[in-house]
Amino acid sequence: KLGSHSDPSQTPFEFACFLPSATIFSWIIHLFTKENENNWRFTTQIQTILTRRYGEQLRSSTVDIDRYVVIVAARQTLAKENERTTEIQSTSGTRFHQEQSRASLPTDREAENYRSESESRVRASSEEVEGSAAELVRQQQNPPELNTTVLNLPKRSPTATRKTKAVITSLTLPLRLYPVSHSNPAFQVTPHHKDTTSAMETTMASNDQAQVFQGSMIFSETPEKLAMHENATLVVTNGTITAFHAMTPDSITIPPGARVHRLPPGDFLMPGFVDTHNHAPQWPMRGLGQGLHILDWLSEVTFPFEARFADAAYAADQYRRTVSDFLRQGITTASYYASRHEAATRILADECHRQGQRALVGKCNMDARSPDFLRDESAEHSLRETEACVAHIRGLDGCAAAHGDAALVRPVLTPRFAISCTPDLLRGLGEMAKRENLPVQTHFNEAQQEVDATRDLFPEFKGSEADLYEHFGLLGSQSILAHCTVMNDYETKRIRELDCGVAHCPVANMTVGGGFMAAPIRDFLRRGIKVGLGTDSGGGWSNSMLVVMRLAMITSNAREVLTEGKDKAISLEEVFYLATMGGARVCGLEKRIGSFEVGKEFDAIWATAAPARGVQSAMTPMEEDDGLRRLFEKFIMTGDDRNILRVYVRGRKVAGQE
Repeated sequence: KLGSHSDPSQTPFEFACFLPSATIFSWIIHLFTKENENNWRFTTQIQTILTRRYGEQLRSSTVDIDRYVVIVAARQTLAKENERTTEIQSTSGTRFHQEQSRASLPTDREAENYRSESESRVRASSEEVEGSAAELVRQQQNPPELNTTVLNLPKRSPTATRKTKAVITSLTLPLRLYPVSHSNPAFQVTPHHKDTTSAMETTMASNDQAQVFQGSMIFSETPEKLAMHENATLVVTNGTITAFHAMTPDSITIPPGARVHRLPPGDFLMPGFVDTHNHAPQWPMRGLGQGLHILDWLSEVTFPFEARFADAAYAADQYRRTVSDFLRQGITTASYYASRHEAATRILADECHRQGQRALVGKCNMDARSPDFLRDESAEHSLRETEACVAHIRGLDGCAAAHGDAALVRPVLTPRFAISCTPDLLRGLGEMAKRENLPVQTHFNEAQQEVDATRDLFPEFKGSEADLYEHFGLLGSQSILAHCTVMNDYETKRIRELDCGVAHCPVANMTVGGGFMAAPIRDFLRRGIKVGLGTDSGGGWSNSMLVVMRLAMITSNAREVLTEGKDKAISLEEVFYLATMGGARVCGLEKRIGSFEVGKEFDAIWATAAPARGVQSAMTPMEEDDGLRRLFEKFIMTGDDRNILRVYVRGRKVAGQE
């Protein structure tokens, strides 16, 4: 921060640095006014202009400005460029005067030649680099020769009287970016206001408990309505959202020592994805057996893979990779089916807790009609192991959070489906659910082959899985029913009356099971049934929630045709709701996550239209006239995990870039 007064600390202006990978020129934005005020809004405006004009080249090389200091690691080397530069002079020590230069940028060959020369010429030692920050300040008293262009920006407000200008300067100097050391006060950006809480400031504090996010934010207000804010501010304290401003005010109070994150143009925050149904031990077998009918797929592919998790070392390795991959996809909450092995189930819960993923984890119960190598010894043995897993998981967050939704990782009872369970096991699980107030997850009317087999095994229920599970005490407001593709009016009414949630898994339903098995989501929503999305990793060939959302829209389009317009296709707004707030409701977490309401915990995705330098995603590139809505559509419909910059759970970064 440099000043226009004799004392450089008095009237500072901010600068941002962009390092385009294709050229030696580094764009420095100098933003300053005569007023002693914070100017971060105008920095954002200039970033917008530059990003739209220079696109991928600039954005791909942008470094987190709040966490880096620009250090000139070279002496003035502009002697050869005098013909192309216009001197910027400082008069009276109070303001800079600029003359516009029309000098052209160097050709690619000239740039490459200069790059080679400068690399061999400029080899600063670490001691010289650390001392160059002070040298940079001294140099500003006698600015080097620069190519400059002046941008006139809009005034701060209709009542503002002073103009604000930005000088975009192309330096022919090799610049380097060095991470700010939090323990080194010399490199900390310090507040220049007397009242340090009166304006947004970037404080490089070591305390990660308080954070402020400023920029574009998107979340669902209702299933049909998105809240889209381009200049919002969100404050997180101890993992909880303590303030949200849809339009950032001129003055805002932030917690002392808070870390401020400013989202550049093309980036936005959104709630983390909630995966309401997947099988953790099936992550290593994704894409296998696609096209098989459900029971054949289980016996030929799934059960042999799940048997491997009897080996604790194998389970630890696979679950470490599984949880990490789900977090990388922006899935901040997952409802996991483990294998039937008690030790492996504990390992999965431990891994979720260690990596910081919010999760429901359940030992898979199966004491009948399963291979010998994967079947529980007995109903009693299965229940005993389930109780041990419940106790272990509840112990991860301590006694205070053990029996509520406050725990990061929670136990869930998991009868695989009625086919694999004896009546004694189903009854025992129902009693445990009531006694311990536990959620339940199971497969429900997944495919016609499964429905027919269940009818044959439990003829007393006349083909009604709703009556079957209700009879054993397994249906209620905490029940998560996966698939629900083969539904009749009676089954649909019962799960609505019992307030059950549906995990819609369009990827798996269209590839494993046989035939077109798209769940009647429009009918569920019309009746007020809770619906979320599930990757069903294993049955689903992708564990990307973005892929699931697209397939959900496609299958709903098909249902609209098949029902002759009765079931209208779901919209982009609705599918986004299902992936976030809808999933939170299914998992009983709507009061904690799913949106950016004050009081909820901060589970979020930092999405970007421009991945890191050298990385090209499948997302449609950002264009000059793209607004927030268009960027959002591009991300949902064409983005991938490379467009997920960071992932947060309870305010803690659990995946992504530093």
